[in-house]
Amino acid sequence: MSLKDLSNNLRAEDEFHTFVKKERVIRRPLSLHHLHRELVNIIRSQEDTQQRKTNVKAYMTDWYLHQMNSYVNEVCNSAIDIVKSLQVKDQKGTLDKFFTFDCWGAIYNESDFTKPHTHGPALWSWVYYIQVPNNAPPLYFPQAKLRVHPKPDEIVIFPGHVMHEVPHAIGMSDERIVLAGNIYLDYRNT
Repeated sequence: MSLKDLSNNLRAEDEFHTFVKKERVIRRPLSLHHLHRELVNIIRSQEDTQQRKTNVKAYMTDWYLHQMNSYVNEVCNSAIDIVKSLQVKDQKGTLDKFFTFDCWGAIYNESDFTKPHTHGPALWSWVYYIQVPNNAPPLYFPQAKLRVHPKPDEIVIFPGHVMHEVPHAIGMSDERIVLAGNIYLDYRNT
């Protein structure tokens, strides 16, 4: 068989296959109401660093907000604690070395939205809802046709490879203010 024949045979095979797998979407209150005013002030004190150049078409801070503030890091650690309680072991052993790689704040106003995207290769992604006005759009997972209508002080955690978006904010009574982040697992020295 010539190289050209081999190439044609390889191209003839369909490389793309649909895999269906149940994924976990975790919703928990964090009981961090006492930090909300400070978290809002922290987010507002940052510049709109991303200027709508990312998937988030809203006011968005620097990617590493957790490295600048202990209150933000408290939310990150709460997300990690939830993940640790759910995912104890895998083929390499005990899973206990989770860390926040990036964390940012966002403020959504009327007509703001987030384009469909994933956070791969993050193991877990999360959104913590600080302020959720009436008529705020849901966190939408299109592949599961799941709409999550969050409440203030609620965190939503989901696998980083899962497609998600926030539809256009229409008719919101106030700003929607969130922190979001990605959790990775450090496999070194496990």
